[in-house]
Amino acid sequence: FDTLEAEPAELVDMEPRNLPVVHLTAATLLRGLHSNRQLYELMVDFWTNHFNIYIRKGPIRALQGKDDRELIRPHAVGQFGDMLHASAKSPAMLFYLDNGSSTSDRPNENYARELLELHTLGVDGGYTQFDVEEVARAFTGWTLSVGNRRAPGTFGEFLFAERNHDEGEK
Repeated sequence: FDTLEAEPAELVDMEPRNLPVVHLTAATLLRGLHSNRQLYELMVDFWTNHFNIYIRKGPIRALQGKDDRELIRPHAVGQFGDMLHASAKSPAMLFYLDNGSSTSDRPNENYARELLELHTLGVDGGYTQFDVEEVARAFTGWTLSVGNRRAPGTFGEFLFAERNHDEGEK
């Protein structure tokens, strides 16, 4: 399962294209069956589901392994706030919910709505459409690097694009 430790730039153009997905799926199953830390693996599965990302959307197949090893696994039995913050900076999450295209003049509400509705407060959590819009403005400029897809460190990293961030009061 060598793709589990690979960087996104190494995986994005890999053939067969689904190999990172196959490796991550198989590793998840084997860990669940054979780990001496069953509760930990159960929590990894729980949080992977809670912070769900569709692995077959664009380059997410190349980003998901890093998400698993740097976001979910380290925080699976930690503090929720730490995982929530890490999730907000997850390149896989940023791509999946289109936050990479969220700018001060065109805030994208997908991540804001997911954050409020699914990750924290719930459907009837007491927030309004205005709240969603304000949260979306707060996350403008949070994106991922899409530089040279074959050069490590230039593709699939969290990036704060200050020029795209809404500096106004929220």
